[in-house]
Amino acid sequence: MRYQEVSELKQRINELTHRHTSQIEDLNKKYQSSLEIQLNLKNKINSHVAEMVNNKQQMNSHSESLQSENQSLKSELGKLTQDVQSVEKRARELSESHRIQLSDLHASYQEQLKSALEQSNSYKSEVEKLEELKREHECKVRAALNRLQEKNDNRLKEVEQMYKSSQADLENQN
Repeated sequence: MRYQEVSELKQRINELTHRHTSQIEDLNKKYQSSLEIQLNLKNKINSHVAEMVNNKQQMNSHSESLQSENQSLKSELGKLTQDVQSVEKRARELSESHRIQLSDLHASYQEQLKSALEQSNSYKSEVEKLEELKREHECKVRAALNRLQEKNDNRLKEVEQMYKSSQADLENQN
């Protein structure tokens, strides 16, 4: 019965490990996705900055239109910067959450493993006690069999002695 409990505990540990591994993989995929978004946003920013530099070179001839476009680009840049900051913040939050979950999971596994080891040691102790009782019982059975064998041998000798005595008496009567 306790072996079954240990097996069930091992199976539960494997299920939890598989589930948490899947969750970790999902978190890693989300983190990679956020990094790709961040890279895309940075590329957009860099693209807009390059565009602004080109526009600045033409600024002398197109001053008013470039100022308006420059404001638009600054607004988008601010928005993109906020988006990047938001993505970075979310990535940090996910990373911290992931770290905490792993820490909690590790502590839980350590406790479960410790408990399983204690149960295993308890089972081992019980098996050793049972084996000792079995050895003692076998010794007692062997001793009883030896005494019985000796008693039967003595009885057989007595019967043989009586038979020989009866044979001798019969021969003497004839």
